[in-house]
Amino acid sequence: MKKLLFLIPAIFLIGASVLLINRGKTSLSADNDPVTLAQYQECMDKNVNNQRPCIRNDSYQNASAELELFFKKNNDCIQFNEYVNKMIALNEQDTALLNYNQLYQKCRANPELIRIVKKNYDCLWEKFFKVELTKCSGLQLW
Repeated sequence: MKKLLFLIPAIFLIGASVLLINRGKTSLSADNDPVTLAQYQECMDKNVNNQRPCIRNDSYQNASAELELFFKKNNDCIQFNEYVNKMIALNEQDTALLNYNQLYQKCRANPELIRIVKKNYDCLWEKFFKVELTKCSGLQLW
């Protein structure tokens, strides 16, 4: 019985220590901050979709063409697009999670995609993707 009384506070201290150590760490999953498709769209409309003036330069046009090809060939992006279209067709944007099965993350936070986007750093990265990923997606990447 005495061992049990001693063991309970020890387990509590170990558990509290683990929680304190892990509190500062972030996950690459949006599961910690779930965002619905409707919330994402509202954020994009407010913060990203109004940044049109910078899209007129050649660097943006070249990166956009490469992005379009990436989106058409990347399986995660294809699956994400199909998922979004299905949720819109079912009118479930208010409850459908943006990062369902981590498809959003696998597509939009893909290192190859980020490399393409950063070719047009000032516009495509700074005004579109960086804001999208850090403000609208719920992902905790940086």
